[in-house]
This record gives sequence, structure tokens and C-alpha cells, in this order.
Amino acid sequence: MFTMQIAGICIAVENQTASVERYCRAYLCDDRPVQMQVKVTDDKLAAERARTVHAASDAYLESLCIYREIALKMLAFDGFLLHAAVIEADGNAYAFLAKSGTGKSTHIRLWKELLGDRVTVVNGDKPLIRFMDGQAYACGTPWCGKEGWNRNAMVPLRALVFVDRAANHGGRIQMQPLSAKEAASRLLRQILLPGTPEAAEKQLELADRLLGETPAWLLYCDISIGSAQLAYDTLTENAGRWHEPAHRGSKAERNGNIL
Repeated sequence: MFTMQIAGICIAVENQTASVERYCRAYLCDDRPVQMQVKVTDDKLAAERARTVHAASDAYLESLCIYREIALKMLAFDGFLLHAAVIEADGNAYAFLAKSGTGKSTHIRLWKELLGDRVTVVNGDKPLIRFMDGQAYACGTPWCGKEGWNRNAMVPLRALVFVDRAANHGGRIQMQPLSAKEAASRLLRQILLPGTPEAAEKQLELADRLLGETPAWLLYCDISIGSAQLAYDTLTENAGRWHEPAHRGSKAERNGNIL
């Protein structure tokens, strides 16, 4: 067993393989009261193996089980798993969301090329989003994609940026705001919907809250530095207008689409 802290929550993990603890080493803690307990059983490992289409080691499957359990239990702490790449620039977090293979990692590299040390990666693939004190935070986790980009940090989340290739839309890089209603279907593809009605309702409530409080954008990009420049300029120039109704959509509109 080991304890680690993710998204400000101290988690006790009853593990079977030592490699899982090594995988989480940057998040280990032993001096805080435990707020969540996670245990991997043989039944859970078998279910995870049935879901996995390729051959996988027990350690890998156990790691997936642990994070799945953490993500589900995090709902009780107003947090949830988001499939996205999150960067921090000048103290603000931006989440880039897209289907696999679209180019999220390439776009992050362009931000790093553009801004240098002013940009760090909070998580390259599977961060947690947690609401605390009226603010959504992007939180690093060890589960972060093949590049291994992650940091044990919690950073205020300032925008959601849905990414698509400019080549699929006339070839011109561009960025436009999305209402909460327009962003809802895109967001639902990037979250883990629990199997029980109560947990699913909680997840949808948090997704609705995220869309209501966080501006969403659609970015058509290519692999040029100009794509990162456009995204950075647009997000920073609109910082003072993050909560305008034109970006959020009405409450009735959000509830009608998400819940």
C-alpha cells in the first residue's frame, strides 16, 4: 500500500505490483490524512483485461484500474477525468481537446517553441479537473500519455480549446468562440461517463458547470508556429471577457443540452 496526493486529495492505494507505486512516485505523500481509498481486486483486473484489445501486463492493467477508480471516486470531491492535454502559460491553464491523432501534442510543442520556459505541461493526456472555491483547476496526474508529460500541480483552468486540423476546413488557421451548447457534444466525447445513474448525473452536472464557467473555443490549426501564436493571442486578448454570456450560453441553454 502507498499514499499519494492528486488534485489536492490524499489517496491510499492498495496495490498488487510494485511498479505502480514507482509510476506514481512524483505524487507520493505520507503526511496527510487519507481522504480516498482505492483497492484493485482480481475481478477488477479481469474486467480491465476484457476491455483491453491488446496484450498488456498485470502492472499496466492495475494502473488503469487504479486511475479508473480514482476518477470515479473523485466525483464526490467535485472532480472528474478529462481527456485533454493541459498546458500552463503565465500561471493560467489551457486545455486542448481532440480525438487521438489530431495533433494535440504537436500543438503543445509549438506553444513551447513560441513561449519557451513560460510554458509547462500540466498533463499530456488525462488530467483531472476539480472545482475548489468557485474555480476550476486543471490537476496533473501520473496518467499522461506516451510522451510522459505531467506535473504534480493544480492550475486555474482558463479555457477549453477544441482542436481540429485546418486542412479539414479549407486549410486556413482560425479560431472562434463556442457557446456552451455548441461545446457540449464535443466535451461529452472527452469525459468518462460512469455506469451508475447517480454517478453519471454528478458527472454531467460537473460538465455543465465547466461549460458554464469556462469559455470554449474551436481552433483549426496546422503545424506552423502561427497556430500557436493565434491561439495564444486569442486567449490572452479575451481574458477580460471570459464570462460574457456570448461565450457561455444561457443557463437554460446549458441545462437543456447537458442534463
